[in-house]
Amino acid sequence: MKKIIYLAIVIVVVLFGIYFVWQAVDRPEIEGFGDVDELLQVNTTYAWTDEQKQEYEEIKAELAQDPENYSALLNLAGLKQGLVDYDGALFLYSKLHEIKPDDIMPLNNMGSIYYDTKQHEQAEAAQLAIIDINYKWSNSYQELMAIYRWHLKDKRDTFEEKLLYFYNNAPEYNETSLTLLAVYYDELMEDTEKAIEWHEKALEFNPNNTEMETRLNELKSQ
Repeated sequence: MKKIIYLAIVIVVVLFGIYFVWQAVDRPEIEGFGDVDELLQVNTTYAWTDEQKQEYEEIKAELAQDPENYSALLNLAGLKQGLVDYDGALFLYSKLHEIKPDDIMPLNNMGSIYYDTKQHEQAEAAQLAIIDINYKWSNSYQELMAIYRWHLKDKRDTFEEKLLYFYNNAPEYNETSLTLLAVYYDELMEDTEKAIEWHEKALEFNPNNTEMETRLNELKSQ
């Protein structure tokens, strides 16, 4: 009987030993990210699509081979974002931004999450950070236009310098910058004189913009 009890104790000790070795060895940690298994957890109440399930398995396999696979971690963040696990996505995006500060994709996606969750100052900060990295990223100007138009209205005047720099230094995007400036002076600043000026410039660049022409005629008739 004593031998049986002794054997049982030995088995328990061995099992605990195996467990702690598994914790330390078989569950790798990524520097700054933590445990891979915990990182792969997706906290969501939304139903997964077949495509999301397949993508998850692919990401899981990639991280099993290389826990520091940047592309896989970025895809995992995107998957969490799509399933509305915003906390998990933001954690990943912020860490990925630390690893590659010149990659605008984590910042862009963080900005989207912040905007969707009505954290407008954080959304603004993310888009401004993108412009500092790449002033030609036109999407950020459009996102900022929405932020200043509907939410941070007291900061509208700070946007003028950014738009003018975009116009003067990225001629390949002039159609976009001209439209943004025309709308900015018209709808955000309500400056009729400058609105007319930039609508005219936009029409010089693209005479076929009938919507811009209609609005210009309305401004001149005021």
